[in-house]
Amino acid sequence: TQEYKRLPQNWDGFSALGPIAPPLDRGRPYHFSHTRYDSPGQQASGTNLRKGNRMSEIVDSEKVFGSGGLIKYVSGRTIAVTVVIAVVVLILEATSGGLLLTGPNIGGSLNAASELGFIAVGVTALMIGGEFDLSVGQTFVASGMTFATLYTIIGIIPALIIALLVGVVIGLINGFITVAFGIPSFITTLGMYYVVAGVILLATTGSPISVNNTPAAFNVFAGYIGNSSIRWEVVWWLGFAVIMAAVLHRTSFGNHIFASGGAPDVARNVGVPVGRTKIALFVLCGIFAGFAGIVSFAHYGDIEPAAGSGLQLQAIAASVIGGTALFGGVGTIYG
Repeated sequence: TQEYKRLPQNWDGFSALGPIAPPLDRGRPYHFSHTRYDSPGQQASGTNLRKGNRMSEIVDSEKVFGSGGLIKYVSGRTIAVTVVIAVVVLILEATSGGLLLTGPNIGGSLNAASELGFIAVGVTALMIGGEFDLSVGQTFVASGMTFATLYTIIGIIPALIIALLVGVVIGLINGFITVAFGIPSFITTLGMYYVVAGVILLATTGSPISVNNTPAAFNVFAGYIGNSSIRWEVVWWLGFAVIMAAVLHRTSFGNHIFASGGAPDVARNVGVPVGRTKIALFVLCGIFAGFAGIVSFAHYGDIEPAAGSGLQLQAIAASVIGGTALFGGVGTIYG
């Protein structure tokens, strides 16, 4: 029987009573590894929580990450995918006569990828936490249409806040139902997908919302950067990705995310608020999807009820290809 209790600062990881894990110290991240000591002289398989520089995956981190450099922040799958992509790009560049890696082509590709990128950042964090969100496509549309409807009536900033709150509410409902009732998030969010889709169709009668001339203020979200072919939405996307990566790998909340997805029972035993962590991840996922919808409208001046179809599967695919495990506990924003 495993016994968990609060231990003094000089805890050395051993106990004659069996494996004892200390509570998480908010100021000092921990590693989970697959080694446990039942007594000072005896080693057995299991799970041990030990102090370290960071906890990035609920796996034997030394085997996956090595001991230094960028390799700490990416998985082997991410490196492999990056190499494959680099090879494919070089082949296409050679066969296109040097047209692939031109400024307009690169800018257009980044601009097109940014909206999915916002959603993928939220979905990746949620999947690391061990959950799915299949409603992000409809959250994308709901927030975008809310913003498109309200900005001419109450102003851009209030409309932006309300549109983001739509994403917060959808994420909060998803998280509460999943955590409180123990319903798999796949089922919860699939149901939410159809509920939000029905509300959107009822409110819009299936018609898109479009404007002929978008305000100059929208350039903050989707205008071109100087004379380049890259829009500001790419900067927003990469900025959010860097912030989310820092949260995952450099904060106690990031530790909780990995622990909640990789070993939720162990995490609960050592004091991680698994339920609250997962609800917070659903809310974050809703915010990212909602912001993507707002940026999409700012970019195109148009949004329709079917605009988010398929985005949830594309975001999950992007996350998994980048090294995120389907069952939680493993993944990086960089991937």
